[in-house]
Amino acid sequence: MRALGASRTSVVPGGVLAGPWVRNELWRRARAVPSLDLRFADDKSLTDAVTGQSLITFTRASSATFINSAGTLQTAATDVPRFDHNPTTGESLGLLVEEQRTNLLLRSEEFDNASWSKPQSDTITANSIASPTGATTADSFVENTASGAVHTLLQDGTIVANSTNSFSCFFKSAGRTQIVIKLSSTDEFNGCTGTFDLSVGTAAAVNFGTGSGATASIQAFPSGWYRCVINGNIGSALTTVRLRIRPLSGGNEIYTGNGATAYYIWGAQLEAGAFPTSYIPTTTAAATRSADVASITGANFSSWYRQDEGTVFADFRLNGIASQNKVVNADAGAGFANSVDIYCITGIPRFDVWESSTAQAQLSTLPSSSIGVNVDSRTIGSYKLNDFAATRNGGTLITDAAGITPTTTRLVIGSQSASNYLNGTIRRLTFFPQRLANSTLQAITQ
Repeated sequence: MRALGASRTSVVPGGVLAGPWVRNELWRRARAVPSLDLRFADDKSLTDAVTGQSLITFTRASSATFINSAGTLQTAATDVPRFDHNPTTGESLGLLVEEQRTNLLLRSEEFDNASWSKPQSDTITANSIASPTGATTADSFVENTASGAVHTLLQDGTIVANSTNSFSCFFKSAGRTQIVIKLSSTDEFNGCTGTFDLSVGTAAAVNFGTGSGATASIQAFPSGWYRCVINGNIGSALTTVRLRIRPLSGGNEIYTGNGATAYYIWGAQLEAGAFPTSYIPTTTAAATRSADVASITGANFSSWYRQDEGTVFADFRLNGIASQNKVVNADAGAGFANSVDIYCITGIPRFDVWESSTAQAQLSTLPSSSIGVNVDSRTIGSYKLNDFAATRNGGTLITDAAGITPTTTRLVIGSQSASNYLNGTIRRLTFFPQRLANSTLQAITQ
């Protein structure tokens, strides 16, 4: 008699015979097995889920910070990739890729130091409580009882004229729940102001004088900490910026202090750029975090990539909107002369194919507006001779029926030729060695 199990056939819902693609939800939706599947958020590694091999070459010429699953700021050593998390939910966001940035401020965690002026002689007590790193390195700001005073911390820095800069700092309420931080000229008549409410987690920005482009944001961290950010341009001819931090009382900067602790403070950062990046600690001098560089080359690339047709899927988030944010591109080693790219132009996802410096397909995925920051974007693009298509989050499919495919030699993740960095996280990156059907492209990205 034949054993009972011998007559059973593995099936999936609907009675379709099962294939290797049933092992994973994305594979099931595609009804295909990819040749590359990088599950950065799930696996927190660079290992390819298809082969079990580490195909990526990753470098970063400095240490860098990231958020772990407990919401704590951690430091990754030189050449070690960072897998970031939502600081309040612990959600795994995937591989963090950022451009090079410099923290221009001095003594970013030492507000008792003379680098930070205290015009009202308010008291800073060093290392009062645990900072967002978990170590006891955060300082307390205790306002004095002067009548009608402006209780200020300030530091001046040098910037490029007519440039946009980002000033950020971590705060925790200890009596005062409202904080103002300013990017301004040294006379304080020109610049950008951010007002932050630590009790409800809200932020607002205004320009004044020659200031322009002011935007403010606030991000919650565990234990009542918030990272507060003001971005903007203080004026075309100004090269010295003053960074001011002030508590508010009843919405006013001028008030009589009560002599009690007003707030805790940690991790100040001034960067040249329109948005903040991960925290860069400083002591006696400015400090630079190098760029994250990830690529697949040589046999590690040719072993899974198909030149004549294929489908590229990327699930990513932007932490800041730039003129271009590159997500992933297969190219021939320089620029976009021969390339297959998923990227964003001012926050709008695109799928482009170039051959011999001529665009074969340029597909802007709908809706044709910026996806914004910290928003999941599941974008997919397929290519084949005279047959290109792309979509995002299950939306309207964009197609192009004329064009050829390029010959490429590598895959670059999160940048292009040391420029146009993602400045965000990639949850998953998958390549199918066939041009998937249009309906499948929509199903995969829903």
